[in-house]
Amino acid sequence: MQNKGNSFIFTVLALLLSAVLFIACEDTIEPETFGTLTGRITYADSEAPVANASITTNPPTEAVITNEDGTFTIQNVPGGNVTVTIKKSGFKTENVTIRIREGQTAQVIVPLSRTEGGNRAPLAPGEPVPATDSRNQATTLNLSWSPATDPEGDTTRYDVILFESDSTNGQLIAENITDTTFTAQNLRPNTAYFWQVVAKDNSNNITLSPVWSFRTSAASSNRILFARDTGANYEIFSTDTVEGSSVLRLTNRPGREWRPLLSPSGDRIAFTSNAEGVTHIYTMTPEGRNPQKVTSLPVEGYHNNGLGYCWSPDGGQLLYSHFDILYKVDRGGFGLQPIAQAPAGLHWQQCDWTAQAGGKIVVLATGQNIYNAEIYLMNADGSGMEKIVENQPGRLGSPSFSIDGTKILFTRDISGIEFATSNAQQYGRIFNNHIFLLDLQTNRLTDLSAGKPDGTNDLMPRFSANGAKIIFANGSNDGSGEPAIYSMNTDGTQRRLIAGNGVTPSWN
Repeated sequence: MQNKGNSFIFTVLALLLSAVLFIACEDTIEPETFGTLTGRITYADSEAPVANASITTNPPTEAVITNEDGTFTIQNVPGGNVTVTIKKSGFKTENVTIRIREGQTAQVIVPLSRTEGGNRAPLAPGEPVPATDSRNQATTLNLSWSPATDPEGDTTRYDVILFESDSTNGQLIAENITDTTFTAQNLRPNTAYFWQVVAKDNSNNITLSPVWSFRTSAASSNRILFARDTGANYEIFSTDTVEGSSVLRLTNRPGREWRPLLSPSGDRIAFTSNAEGVTHIYTMTPEGRNPQKVTSLPVEGYHNNGLGYCWSPDGGQLLYSHFDILYKVDRGGFGLQPIAQAPAGLHWQQCDWTAQAGGKIVVLATGQNIYNAEIYLMNADGSGMEKIVENQPGRLGSPSFSIDGTKILFTRDISGIEFATSNAQQYGRIFNNHIFLLDLQTNRLTDLSAGKPDGTNDLMPRFSANGAKIIFANGSNDGSGEPAIYSMNTDGTQRRLIAGNGVTPSWN
């Protein structure tokens, strides 16, 4: 009897254990597997490839459209049976079920049949102007193509997509236009471009043109560089000395591109950019290509805003401010060397460097209070530092040398108004900013802004490359509108507009 009792207990335990194991197995989650789905969609009546057909799946994955050759690929499709749905306006919707296996690629080939009376896509645009692979095209260029005939006679609309040779991101430069011509502007010199036209009918059937290409002509002779507010940020542009002459866009980067300066040798343009969150110096070709970062320490300090740098007179180095230290660095980014420390409580800001008089540097020093500023002169190695412009009521800014190194341009707000830091909306505002010319030999100070319109500020002056003119920006003192670029004689006469919407100008 005892053995029979034990047998009964063991049997019950075995049954309970089996139930537990069964429940545990029921709760086990099978690992999810994935595969790849590829396919090709063709027209049922011609077996030609179907471009721009919509592909979706159930279970859902990413939605894609077919390429020009009718193919598509979807990665990371869950394993198991997947229903593929193919849609295109004017054609019957097709559903195909296919098995997806882990790590494998499944393929479908699906013909599409037209619906009775279905609307068909326009024919592809053609006959591009300029002809594909054209050379020496202007930087403002009329693009045109032959009309894309629609089988049902629908109105055809066009999008134009433009790619630069070094970019995989196309720019939509025209959308839903009915004309078969469009003017592309602000193209870079000596740059290859690719473009494509998308034709659309009233039912949003679309047809893509072939991809065409052209190359712009070599760099222009534009001598003036400046930064312009493009709405999203600031970019670097060039123009000539005549108002209304060709304006070329040289950068198209994230962040604010600012303060362009051509090297004395003419082979690189330096500029500052805060694309990395802090401001660094970059250089690029005169056409705006091959940007290279130069600085390892950023251009920073009190109220610096990326203005605090300049070229050495021979173009081999760059001088820039990093808080209270003034640094030299080779144009390639090597040989970083501190040369001067600012007076206590001040940070270096804007600077310039001349080879005259044995080599001199002029630099603005600014305090935490933006109105606390002084201008210093020193030797090229940082020695012999002396104050040449004292702190005065109002703001100081923008010191730069004349061509012979005997004079210095700078700006000062002669209103003398200084707002407390607690007045955030007004703090730092300038009301009547004038350009002054300081003769270092005689200490004579000349106001060059006598002809300035009331209610405006003259800003950021620099001499032209031959020293005969001064280029500067002028804008309203209430911040409305955008400053514009002007030139004038070295005595302040003959103020002349060069380009609208511009700051930080230089004249090469």
